Amino acid sequence: MRFTSIAVLLGTLALLACPRLPPVLPTTLILLVPLPFLLQKTRLRRASRAWAYLCVSIAAFLWAGWRVHAVLEPSLAPALEGQTLRVTGQVAGLPERSPDKLRFELHDLVLQEADAHAAPLLERARLSWYGQPPSLRPGEYWQLHVRLKRPRGFMNPGGFDYESWLFQRRLRATGYVREHPLNRRLDRPPGRLVDRWRQRLAVQLHERLAGTPASALMRALGIGDRSRLSQDQWNVLRRTGTGHLLAISGLHIGLVAGGAAWLGGRLWGRLGEAAALRMAAPRFGLLLALPAAAVYALLAGFSLPTRRALLMLIVTVAVLLLRRRAALGDVLALALTVLLCVDPLAPLAASFWLSFVAVAALIFGLGPRMPDSLWAGWGRTQWIASLALLPLLLFWFQQYPLVAVPANLVAVPWIALLVLPATLFGLALLPMWPALAEWPLRMAALALEALWPFLECLARLEPLQPGRASFPALALGTCAMVFVLLPVSARLRALAACGLLPLMAPADRLPRHGELRLAMLDVGQGLSIVARTRRHTLVYDTGARFSERFSAVEAVLIPYLRARGVRRLDGLTLSHGDEDHAGGARILLDRIATAAIYASDPEQLVLPEARPCLSGRAWIWDGVRFEFLHPAPDEELSGNDASCVLKITAGGRSVLLAGDIEAPAERRLLAVHGRRLLADVLVVPHHGSDTSSIPAFVTSVAPRHALVSVGYRNRFRLPKQDIMRRYARAGARIWTTVEMGAIEVRLHSGRVQVSGYRPRNRRPWHDTAPARTGGDDRWGANTGL
Repeated sequence: MRFTSIAVLLGTLALLACPRLPPVLPTTLILLVPLPFLLQKTRLRRASRAWAYLCVSIAAFLWAGWRVHAVLEPSLAPALEGQTLRVTGQVAGLPERSPDKLRFELHDLVLQEADAHAAPLLERARLSWYGQPPSLRPGEYWQLHVRLKRPRGFMNPGGFDYESWLFQRRLRATGYVREHPLNRRLDRPPGRLVDRWRQRLAVQLHERLAGTPASALMRALGIGDRSRLSQDQWNVLRRTGTGHLLAISGLHIGLVAGGAAWLGGRLWGRLGEAAALRMAAPRFGLLLALPAAAVYALLAGFSLPTRRALLMLIVTVAVLLLRRRAALGDVLALALTVLLCVDPLAPLAASFWLSFVAVAALIFGLGPRMPDSLWAGWGRTQWIASLALLPLLLFWFQQYPLVAVPANLVAVPWIALLVLPATLFGLALLPMWPALAEWPLRMAALALEALWPFLECLARLEPLQPGRASFPALALGTCAMVFVLLPVSARLRALAACGLLPLMAPADRLPRHGELRLAMLDVGQGLSIVARTRRHTLVYDTGARFSERFSAVEAVLIPYLRARGVRRLDGLTLSHGDEDHAGGARILLDRIATAAIYASDPEQLVLPEARPCLSGRAWIWDGVRFEFLHPAPDEELSGNDASCVLKITAGGRSVLLAGDIEAPAERRLLAVHGRRLLADVLVVPHHGSDTSSIPAFVTSVAPRHALVSVGYRNRFRLPKQDIMRRYARAGARIWTTVEMGAIEVRLHSGRVQVSGYRPRNRRPWHDTAPARTGGDDRWGANTGL
């Protein structure tokens, strides 16, 4: 069974690793042709099990392809993007309300055309309603005027893959609701009973726990709604490795099932001999465990982790009820096979790997040996799980919380024995006796509040952040981890533990002396650039802060620096004070130590520690020269024209960072510096606006590569096509973040190398439709598309 499970997993991963989805029907026909021959070989030669496993992998590959195709098929037509559409649909899930908007899912979207003709549009979309939207309840049908776009997200090394996240949840469009007098609730019987039940519980929880510091934590633990958690709470959970405690998944489902099985067995045993003759008490407990776990999974919204945990529980209970003698490893392999058959997209989530690897490590590490005491067994369990998850956490998140072991040693039993039982008991009473339910809910909240200072204290310690580990290091670390768990001598374990050391080294080699590595990150409509030499790192602009809970610094810049193993900055340059360039400056300075700050207007940015980026200021890092060319000390400029213009020269090649300067500043630069503006790579001024990039400036810089940082379908319709054609006619190859994701530049040994992150890491669910940033994208032959 175990080899069959591995074959299914490999076939599924092979499909998910494809840059593009193979044509489904031709691929199926091609791969089905050799199957009879392979099956015949398997029947003729019993020893050739490899043929059978190959057949299983091919079948898993085809099945995963069909499932991916089924999710991608109902996609939004590019022609409908940005159009105001009148649609009807059903509100699903729990709407998330924040101070400035309401976010919700709309299912079964039907396009209402002008001639009263209705046509199915999409199965699911994620919408935002800004301003003062009305109250939305799950199950209601609404007619709304919306603007939609295809799934699109930032694409950066180390960053969150938003498109993959949407794909896993079968969301095929995002957008927002436009104010319109015909937006209205439809007079139809509401559906989605489970979601309506969850929302009623959420409202009652809020009423009973209003003003309690742990209210948002209780909402997450009780009904799986983590939308109310503050950024500080998220940081504590992340830095202590306890986020899984508030994400209803395998641990919670297992605790509920185990508690129900124990309680059911005890009650059944008290019914007397007649009941025992009909069914053994443990067997009745197992039958009770499944519905109890299913109800809790529904309470959590039947999310992906809860579905996976429930499926694993069903397989385990089925094996026990059928009285099959099977090793725990075989049961886990069977659960993995069944899960991949039901949901081939599960491996896209980090939680899939974390849960299966943790369980497999516990089975392998504990084995048949019984611990001397309960606490010794609990400590050994945490040690094994933490060690097993080390390579995975470094792979997925480029960091490992060193305090995770002590945090979980205390938090897991605290939650399992005190908080969760009281929470579930209170939720069970809430619909019938709200006043009585308040007591256990308050007790659970007090227990959480008592635990929280302990977690906050641990969260102040820095996690291990070695950067993105290489695949050879991950493979070696995994083998070392397995060897450490073996029952061998302490010396051999210590020797095997040395295999974990390569995980501490980032995968990226440091730049050589005199070499520059520059990355223009994909931050939407804004700018953020990271320039690295051998021992120094400079950030030029930080991108925007989109809301109180979301900024380009936290979503893009810090994950990128963490993936590259950068723990401190030697310099930060803020070209000017616009929100899309300097909106995240304070967040970055609070999170990462920075040696020097340069800005065009320190007073406007309220950064007294910053120095002005005046023309003539220059320095050399590791053989790479940095020099500000603008603004001049005697110039009184403001706004875009005051942007810091930075030129970086390495190995006889150069990059010019022009900020948001416009035509007047470009003319001043030409008058003062002339041919000194010549550069191999130019970050196009003002995102390709027609107020910048005058012909004389383009001719003087004469870039071989023109980099443009723009947002997908931005409202300014940038870059302007006339400007892009101007660069193309000048011989420049055009690279845009909207098409390329992060754009990485390397200057070394007199050579210039430019590459895009999105094409290298494309998967079938990543959008490949033409990105209409500023109209028709035909700029000529010299494009980076």
